[in-house]
Amino acid sequence: MVDNVWHIGDLEPGAGGEIEIKGYLASPDDFSNFYFETYSLVGEDKVRQEVLAAQSQIVPPQLQVVAEINEEYEPALSWGDKMDLAVSYTNIGQFDLGELGFAVEIDPYFVDTSRFSGFEFKDGKFYFTQEVESVGPGETKQLTGTMYLKSSPDFSQFEVPKDITVNFAIESSYRVSGEEQTALYKTGRTTIKMKSPFWAQFFARYWAETGDQLGRGPIPPRVGRATKYWVFWSMGKTTNDLSNIFLQAQLPANVSYTGLSSVTVGDSINYNPDTNIITWSLRDLESTMVGPAQTVALSFEVEVVPTPDQAGSAANLVDWMKMTARDEFTEGEVSYTAGPITSILTADDRAKLLGGTVR
Repeated sequence: MVDNVWHIGDLEPGAGGEIEIKGYLASPDDFSNFYFETYSLVGEDKVRQEVLAAQSQIVPPQLQVVAEINEEYEPALSWGDKMDLAVSYTNIGQFDLGELGFAVEIDPYFVDTSRFSGFEFKDGKFYFTQEVESVGPGETKQLTGTMYLKSSPDFSQFEVPKDITVNFAIESSYRVSGEEQTALYKTGRTTIKMKSPFWAQFFARYWAETGDQLGRGPIPPRVGRATKYWVFWSMGKTTNDLSNIFLQAQLPANVSYTGLSSVTVGDSINYNPDTNIITWSLRDLESTMVGPAQTVALSFEVEVVPTPDQAGSAANLVDWMKMTARDEFTEGEVSYTAGPITSILTADDRAKLLGGTVR
C-alpha cells in the first residue's frame, strides 16, 4: 500500500485475487460501513469502477484488558527505571475464549530491547512468554513482565526533546469457542510522563585542560601542608523546565573554602563555616535540550591540609554532593547525589601522572 492505495499491477484476462485487511476499529459502534473504490489505468487515463459498499455488524470485544505499572513508578518515570507491567484480562462475554495472545506495543527508542524478563521481543513488540490460559465467562487472569527504560536515550529520535511521555498499548488476540475467526483487540494507550534527566559532572583539577596551573601547594599532597584545588560542577542536559534548583557540597573537617568561585548562572556560592557546606541555588531553568544552548556550571577553590591518618591514602576534597529541583512537567522532585571527590584527580591527566595519595 502506498498513500492508502493498493497497487496491484498488471492483471491478465480472467485473473483474480483477494485483499485481506486487518486492523482495529476506532469506535465500538454496532455497525461499520466499508467502502472499496477501484480503478484501472488505460494509457494515462484513470477509469473508475463502481464503488463497492458493505455494512458489517460489529461484535463488541469479548475481552477486557487492563494494564498497570507498579505504583512506585507513578505518576512519572525516570530514564533507566524498571517497568513492572501487570496485565489483567477478563472474559466479559458468554462463551469460552481460547488461543489467547498478548503483546506490548511501545516505542523501541524508550526501552532497552536487550534487557527484559517475561517477554520475547520480535517485530518491534514485546510478547508475553508466560503460558496464556483460556478464560471462561466472568473469569479474570493476569500476566506479568518486566522491561527497562534506556538510561541514556538518543534524544535525536524526538522531534522536540521536551516534556517527553512514554506510552504503550496492549494488543491481544483470542478466539471465541465455536468460532473460526480470531479476534484482535487493542487497548487505548497508557501515557506516563518522563522525568527530566538530572545529573552532573563533579570533579577536581590542579591544572586546567589548557595546561594552566590552577592549584597551589605540593602534589601529591603531604601531611600537614596545604594544597589548593579547584572543584568543578556542571549540570547535564535537561528535557523539562526546572525550578528551585539547589546544590549542596559537604567539605571534610580538614578542608576549607578559600572564597574563590565562579558561576555561569544563578546566585553566587554561599558557604557556611559552621557546617562546612557550600550551597548554590537557581530559581528557574528552561529545558536546556531545546532553545539556545545554556551552560549551567560552577567552580570553587578548596584547601586541604592532610592529617597523619590519611598518609598512604587519598584525601577527600568533598565528601558528597547533592542537588535537587522541582520538575515542572511532572510536578515532582528530581534529585542527584555523588560520592566523594578525592586528591586522586581522575579528570586531570597531568595530575594523574604525579599520583594523589597523601605522603
